[in-house]
Amino acid sequence: MEALAPIIGWLAPIVSTIIIAAATASINSSVKRHDELADARHAETEAKRKAEAEWRETVDRLLSEQSEALKQVAEDRVDWYSWRTEIIERLDEQDAKLDTLTDGVQTTMRTDLIHLYEKFTTRGWITPEERAAWHDMHAKYSALNANGLIDSYSAKLDELPDREI
Repeated sequence: MEALAPIIGWLAPIVSTIIIAAATASINSSVKRHDELADARHAETEAKRKAEAEWRETVDRLLSEQSEALKQVAEDRVDWYSWRTEIIERLDEQDAKLDTLTDGVQTTMRTDLIHLYEKFTTRGWITPEERAAWHDMHAKYSALNANGLIDSYSAKLDELPDREI
């Protein structure tokens, strides 16, 4: 052990210097990474602040525009009751047209569903694609609050054997 003492005495300052240099490099690396993360967080915070400021400016501008539009409407419409009556009449007209269209679509879909059902049952088989299309149309037909006989067709159609084309 005494023979190693001079070597240890000579190596100790070198090893100590290496350890200190490595520790310093590690600390510097950690500080640099911390600074980078802090910069990234700061940049993200600034981007959010900028986006929020732009959003607020947009909202303020839109509110101002809407306020002006509402003032104009108030000035243009002195008789609110007649305006309300006019809107209700227009909505009633649109509802009547929508009811007519819905009835027409129901009738067309019912006719198609019955025609296809008769075709498939007369043929005695159905392809998986035809079955899926028929059930899809039936679901849309049912969504129009139309059912009845077509529901019984659905159950009978499911009894038909599948056939690949």
